[in-house]
Amino acid sequence: DAPCDCEARLVNSVIVRQLLAEIPAKQRTLLVLREVNGMSIDEIAEIVGSSAEAVRKQLWRVRKLFGKRLQQHLTEDEP
Repeated sequence: DAPCDCEARLVNSVIVRQLLAEIPAKQRTLLVLREVNGMSIDEIAEIVGSSAEAVRKQLWRVRKLFGKRLQQHLTEDEP
């Protein structure tokens, strides 16, 4: 990796962590289990004691929230 490539990854990693920290704990857990740990909807449902359909809906909502916050962050940084 080129030096600037590594720096960009680090900056992006910090931004993602900051945005994740702003999301309520229950929603953050679902997002991390799915997107970081690669768990299935059924596995997550079993872990959190919910139905697969409820997990799907909650994941849809948290992805939308995360995307909105990411977009806000990106537009704040524009010159």
